[in-house]
Amino acid sequence: MAVFGIWLSLVPVLVLFGALIFSYLARKGYGTQWESFPLPEVLWLNTLFLLISSAALEWSRRRKGQAVQAQRGFQVAFGMGMLFLAGQAVAWSQYIKSGVIVSTSPHAGFFYVLTAAHAAHVIGGLVGLGLLAVWRRHQWKFTTVSVLARVTAIYWHFLGFLWLTMFMLLKFWR
Repeated sequence: MAVFGIWLSLVPVLVLFGALIFSYLARKGYGTQWESFPLPEVLWLNTLFLLISSAALEWSRRRKGQAVQAQRGFQVAFGMGMLFLAGQAVAWSQYIKSGVIVSTSPHAGFFYVLTAAHAAHVIGGLVGLGLLAVWRRHQWKFTTVSVLARVTAIYWHFLGFLWLTMFMLLKFWR
């Protein structure tokens, strides 16, 4: 039931990001006053952080009888997620220092809105990863950890897919 619930809860997230991406494409097509700026290079590193985080999460989920190894993988996944957020802060800071703010151009505005909305959802995913990272075998029944790991993985991988879509959109459809 929990797995069905997570899929169902992803529908509004998909609608939100779908609307934002559609708006980006429609506004770009409108053409007037569209000025794009090079994206901060740290976003490539952020992408790597999310990919490593997803890989560590999946590796841990498959360690059913190996609690210590699984927990270490969850900790790596959580740490990579935190590094992703730190990298986002660096990207925003670099843009601001170079004079690119929300009102600079529609492209800049969409950059901030898309990445901030994504970061807010990443924070939600970090709650699940954080619970898995601090889990102790004697505290939870294994089935509880297994369900939490599966639900968190679905959500986290979905956010990874969203990030790749948004990053490619912002990077190559400027």
